[in-house]
Amino acid sequence: GSYTIIIGEPGTEKMKVLKGIHSLDKGEKVEANVMEEKEAN
Repeated sequence: GSYTIIIGEPGTEKMKVLKGIHSLDKGEKVEANVMEEKEAN
């Protein structure tokens, strides 16, 4: 399944890099795959 992360929350910097997201503002929500979350940890 998937879940929603909010840019700016602790731990989201790695997720931004992993997903190749660089232009999102803090507080913006992004759908992320659970497998990607595990890889980012």
